[in-house]
Amino acid sequence: MMRSALILTVGCWTLAAGCYFLDIDSWLMAAGAWLAGMVCWLFTLRYQLNRQQTINIRQHKSG
Repeated sequence: MMRSALILTVGCWTLAAGCYFLDIDSWLMAAGAWLAGMVCWLFTLRYQLNRQQTINIRQHKSG
């Protein structure tokens, strides 16, 4: 789950950079790809934080 979200993030940002530097289509497409990358990146951070909190709760209950 985490790996695929990171791959998607890098892919979106690569698409955004390609659109911007190669002047493909418009800046709107580049901005959309960059925003999609940000959403994926924030999702991975949230997933990681939730996972860490779950681990901490389980350790606290067992200890």
